[in-house]
Amino acid sequence: VSLDSNDACPYEKSGRMYYDINKFQEAITAFKQAISLNPSYSNYMYLGNAYVYAKEFQSGVDAYRQAIGLNAQSVRARVQLAIAYDYLKRHEQAVAELQKALKLEPNNAKAHYSLIEAYLYLGNRSAALTEYQILQKIDPDYTDESFEDLALAVRRERGKEKLYFIPLNNFASADVKRLVSYYKEKSGIDVITLEPL
Repeated sequence: VSLDSNDACPYEKSGRMYYDINKFQEAITAFKQAISLNPSYSNYMYLGNAYVYAKEFQSGVDAYRQAIGLNAQSVRARVQLAIAYDYLKRHEQAVAELQKALKLEPNNAKAHYSLIEAYLYLGNRSAALTEYQILQKIDPDYTDESFEDLALAVRRERGKEKLYFIPLNNFASADVKRLVSYYKEKSGIDVITLEPL
């Protein structure tokens, strides 16, 4: 891509190209240049995503906040911001952003799923279960079909990943134990089962 120092478009194209091939540092450089010429919502969203993939979470937060400043009605930006907050262990802020997103678009499956994760990070299994039940009504196929009626979220606790399963309906406890055992054996990750309230 030939770059003209006064035209944002080549930098945007270059940034997207780097982003698509997982060269996130190069994408960040290109999108920062594009933003200096055209501070658009789209450029800030790509920049935020590239920062998160590069594990520069605070910079991702900053980019998403800029995107929201340009489009306060963007559910996508609020969900992405919440995910970045979760990486920074700022789970209360993640919940707040997801609640704002759901006020704008109550049936957004990704926002509900992300809220399940945020609530589990906070140890609020009751709220996580409520969100899962809402998600199942909105989009039953959204959760991983291999877990049938189980909600899945990953939580870091003392440097160790744990999988949290929420059994719903009359899912047989033997089936839950089988899935938990399988996952622990295959992944080496500890598993905790949260019973419905």
